Amino acid sequence: MPLLLALAAAHAWTVDTTATGEPLRWIEMPIPWSFDADRAPALDDVHGAVEAAFDAWAWVDETDVSFVGEVTENVAATSEYDLVNLVYFDDAWPEDEPALALASTWSHPDGMLVGFDIRLDPTADWSTSGDADAYDLQAALTHEIGHALGLEHSAVVDATMYGVHARGEDWRRELDADDEDALRHLYGQRSLEEAGSALLDGESISLAPDPRSASCGLSRPGGWTPLHGFFLLLSIRIRGRVTAG
Repeated sequence: MPLLLALAAAHAWTVDTTATGEPLRWIEMPIPWSFDADRAPALDDVHGAVEAAFDAWAWVDETDVSFVGEVTENVAATSEYDLVNLVYFDDAWPEDEPALALASTWSHPDGMLVGFDIRLDPTADWSTSGDADAYDLQAALTHEIGHALGLEHSAVVDATMYGVHARGEDWRRELDADDEDALRHLYGQRSLEEAGSALLDGESISLAPDPRSASCGLSRPGGWTPLHGFFLLLSIRIRGRVTAG
């Protein structure tokens, strides 16, 4: 029993849920995404960093997660559900926003995710080359994509889904075992079959015409902490901030 308890304590991932406790997740694959290259800062291979961030989740064994993406320009970013899962650097980023990046998701009452946007602070010190004095763009995007898939922050400090990223932490591009276990919980073959069967059998709540929205983010050190972010989630449903460390 002590061994079992120790193993259980090693996993600290959490997932987003509906008001009735149903997990949020995508049912249809592949999940489309678009990257607005027109707003990207002058960094080496930004597009490659975006693709690699999505690939990190798609390559997890024993899951059925897949993506299809494209690079676009001058896409009109909105805060509404618009059928475009957009990744972009937000020119209107508030000066007092402590997060490095934010993910917004849209879902139906039964938990089926149908859309997301990922916004990045264009004024942050980003790097795609592992610069020790900058925030790693690929690692931040990998974190936000985790939120787009329905994952919340993890208490495991080495996990990509930990809520605070420090400068130079390019190693967070690689998923921790805790991140992978969380993904398998939502997107393992049995989980997907059960979710799909519930939809087909009419066991889930009927879909609303306007999906609900929620926001998540990544914080920089000295900004939001995972605990602070969790308190916000309970009060105003802002979650998933990645904070700089």
